[in-house]
Amino acid sequence: MREYRVPNSFDVIINMFGSFGYFENPDDDRKVVTNMCQSLRAGGQFLIETAGKEIVARDFQEMEWSEVGDLLVLSERKVSQNWGRIETRWIVIQGTKRVEHRVSVRSYSAAELSSLLFDCGFSKVQVYGSLDGIEYDQRAQRLVVVGRK
Repeated sequence: MREYRVPNSFDVIINMFGSFGYFENPDDDRKVVTNMCQSLRAGGQFLIETAGKEIVARDFQEMEWSEVGDLLVLSERKVSQNWGRIETRWIVIQGTKRVEHRVSVRSYSAAELSSLLFDCGFSKVQVYGSLDGIEYDQRAQRLVVVGRK
């Protein structure tokens, strides 16, 4: 992601399901967005869909568990870097097997992500609260940002 760039090649680039913000250095996120912008043709669009910082704060649960078939999934979340990152630890138990996984994701607000797209070369940026195009307000389900080159 940090290196991939094919100038003026795509009409649309889509990044969904929170697959953005995993790099430790925020400059790496900037490189990714810049590469996406440069890889779009004139008038092309970049859609990014993620859990916005406002939504994460509103719905924050430090711990939760769920059962999926014979799997027991436990998750523990911590806020770090002044809401800049969310640290998550998952434990999956199936019978006597136990697997643990940790992940740290940068948390962006609508304003922060919009500014990032503008700073990286997008000329128009729109924000929505779902893929259905609802307003990004207190009822938003996800943060959806669309940048046009």
